[in-house]
Amino acid sequence: KKISSIEIPVESRQSDFLSYTTAQTFENFGQASRMRKNQQGPPLLASLFNCQPLRKTSISRYEEPAVKLFEDITGVQNDQAAYTVRILAVDKQRDPVSLDDDGRQGSAAIDPMTDNSSTVKEQVTTDWKNLKAYQMACEQAEAFAELAADDFDAAIEKTNASLKSDDPNDPVLKLQEGDLEKDRTQMESLVNRVAELRQQIRDYPNLANYISGTMNQSQQMIAQYNQQFNEAMKRAQELKAAPSKRPLLKRPQAFACRVFENLTVTPPYQEDYNRRKAIVAQSLQHQFQDLYIVIHYNPENIEKRMKYDDIVREKADDEAKNE
Repeated sequence: KKISSIEIPVESRQSDFLSYTTAQTFENFGQASRMRKNQQGPPLLASLFNCQPLRKTSISRYEEPAVKLFEDITGVQNDQAAYTVRILAVDKQRDPVSLDDDGRQGSAAIDPMTDNSSTVKEQVTTDWKNLKAYQMACEQAEAFAELAADDFDAAIEKTNASLKSDDPNDPVLKLQEGDLEKDRTQMESLVNRVAELRQQIRDYPNLANYISGTMNQSQQMIAQYNQQFNEAMKRAQELKAAPSKRPLLKRPQAFACRVFENLTVTPPYQEDYNRRKAIVAQSLQHQFQDLYIVIHYNPENIEKRMKYDDIVREKADDEAKNE
């Protein structure tokens, strides 16, 4: 009997040292999982970055043993391919030894597989440029705040005109305009989106690996919005003691400055409370539901709550007495 077959290409590759971020895009590892009895198991990245040399806590009875170096990690697949992965070496996080440190010298057990193109010197150079750019932005923002003291819109037009270049190849630069109220609306949309994604993960657990990336990105943006609102609120409170016609908000964490046409603190009213009540309540509900699952259904807490350890010891003592 003739059986048809399809040739499947097989490749063998050895990667450079991968951080958690770079591993998410390398060979689609971010979407790959270890299969268990034809069921989707833990993500591959959880096994890679929780291997024996990197694991910091002991293994409970409900967890699989940590992967060892040179151990074959089989049953790994995603929608595009199947893998057998082996960890050859790890390079733990550490302080650089010099400006020429490429991030892999010292604890690495094998020689670097790429040239020394990514060094501490380059990172320091990039950070220095960002700091100098931020200092220039602060100076320009202070000058703009003085220029806009009488006419805010005219100051924007004048500043944008001064940023134009005669060279058509230069990028078009202009002031970035925004509104805190619009930012709040966008943040509320992200909050609703995160709530929808969490519900999708509950309904379809197999999609968690595909949804978690989008959800984490949205949560990071929400955190950035919240940080901006808190800084603006603090700046508005400071204006009560030192009024300013065009308030300036410096944000060193974001390497940015913001000049406000008007920045005041308005206490919430009943209408605003009713408008936000449902959104905040839904967000808190999802937040505490996740916390409830993590804490209440934690295996160790179940044992403590049900006193499983005591019952096991009592039975063992009784058996010993009967003998």
